Amino acid sequence: MKFHSWTEEDDSKLKVAIRDCQPIFDHYKEQGKTYSEANAWDAIAGRLLPDICVTGAACRRRYEKIKEKESSGWEETIEKVEAYERGLAETTFDGVSELLGNVDAIFDAIRDIREEIRELKDLWK
Repeated sequence: MKFHSWTEEDDSKLKVAIRDCQPIFDHYKEQGKTYSEANAWDAIAGRLLPDICVTGAACRRRYEKIKEKESSGWEETIEKVEAYERGLAETTFDGVSELLGNVDAIFDAIRDIREEIRELKDLWK
């Protein structure tokens, strides 16, 4: 099989074929033993015939390149923001926990002082 040079039109046909074959990928995820992912990509390659004559592996590789092109960095930015928010939430939770522990210690100290004052009042009566 000779090398195929992908065009924008080919890419759009590939995306349509992937969308149409999505149930095959879902079946692959559920029934991994009887059906392989390679079979799903071969089905996509079959949908592209006779206009585009490529293998399923070529379709998979091309789709990965398309996803890389379309990825404008937002996924990475979203992951960084989510990691920052998780870290902020954890830090806040730890700070609140420490603060609550300090408040409990202060209340215990006040309770002890009140008890000592009560004992002193009883002595002075």
